[in-house]
Amino acid sequence: MHSKRNEQIRELLEREVSFILVKYLALEDFSLVSVSNLELSKDASQAKVWVSVLSNKENLQDELDKNVYFIQKELNKLLSMKVVPKLILKADI
Repeated sequence: MHSKRNEQIRELLEREVSFILVKYLALEDFSLVSVSNLELSKDASQAKVWVSVLSNKENLQDELDKNVYFIQKELNKLLSMKVVPKLILKADI
């Protein structure tokens, strides 16, 4: 069972990662990008984020791998947490 704090962190991360994907990343090949699932570790040190797209799924994982550090950096700027969870991005195909 997840604690209330972890659930709040999970919801916040899902919202902010979605914001970063939509606003900052120029994924020209993808028409619609969204976070389909987010799994937070018990100690909130890591977050696995599944990203889905409406079209052109072939190179989604490559794009996520290429931009993971930028997304993490932007997330660190947006959140005022002592420790921001490390992101692991997965393509939800």
